[in-house]
Amino acid sequence: MKKLTLDQTWERCLAMWKWIAEQVEKAIRQHKRKPCIEDLKTEWLDLHGFGNDSLNNNCFFCEYNKYRTKSINKDCWCPARLVDKGWTCFDEGRVFDEHPIAFYNKIKALNKIRLERKKK
Repeated sequence: MKKLTLDQTWERCLAMWKWIAEQVEKAIRQHKRKPCIEDLKTEWLDLHGFGNDSLNNNCFFCEYNKYRTKSINKDCWCPARLVDKGWTCFDEGRVFDEHPIAFYNKIKALNKIRLERKKK
């Protein structure tokens, strides 16, 4: 996969997680078991032409992180950490694969902050 800009990374990540959250909400409404988030990530990538690309963890943020210079202590340089230095996709209450709707809502909120900062 070609290297994405920061804006492209956010746009694609948000689009994927919006779709994932919608699929989970649909399953809840239909009283079905919550779908496997990793399967949904793969499905979204296939539907949008990324199926043959090797995307780090099937995540646009992780893919962006791959091209960043690693710090000595190997911190994650996820684009969300540029907005919230304490960000991790494994935070209790919004772990991406356990609470995908909360995860999507959080990255949506972080993106709003990011865009407001960009205007300044």
